[in-house]
Amino acid sequence: MNLIEVIKCDDSVYKFFEGCDIGQLMKHARDGSEGHLICFCESLKLEIKKWNRQSKLASILDNDKFKKFSFNQIENNYVRIYQNCGLSTQKLLEIVKGKIVEEHTTKN
Repeated sequence: MNLIEVIKCDDSVYKFFEGCDIGQLMKHARDGSEGHLICFCESLKLEIKKWNRQSKLASILDNDKFKKFSFNQIENNYVRIYQNCGLSTQKLLEIVKGKIVEEHTTKN
């Protein structure tokens, strides 16, 4: 994951990343203390396949039980994942950031 931008709206921090690290998403604080984590990736399905492959290798090396990925592991109100679907990351960033700023502006 590469940090693209950080914005602050009111008391909320939004961190935008290119790429998706499932491990980071799982560890992200569920209480909002680390702000919002927003990822842009080409294919979530591919990211999950990578995660499962890495987890399987780690379980063999560490003699641990392999657990297949489940969306419950990243269920978190402070994590968002967007698939680019043909849009450039920069364009999608502009759209999402605009919606966040608009949401905070109309809320006040």
